[in-house]
Amino acid sequence: LISDYADVAALVVDENYRGKGIGKLLLQEIEKWARQNKIKHIRLRSNSKRTDAHRFYLREGYQISKVANIF
Repeated sequence: LISDYADVAALVVDENYRGKGIGKLLLQEIEKWARQNKIKHIRLRSNSKRTDAHRFYLREGYQISKVANIF
């Protein structure tokens, strides 16, 4: 099955290494992989509690497209 998006279920950098550009490098590699595989969209999943991660994704140009609660 070919998809039009890459789904990133988890992207976590150890808290001792945050702020050093590692997350940005990981995102760049994900984006590179998606381009190489002709995938135009990347979907990042992030727990609602991870507000620092949300700020990071927004800074990197990603937009919130959906918020969900699972029960």
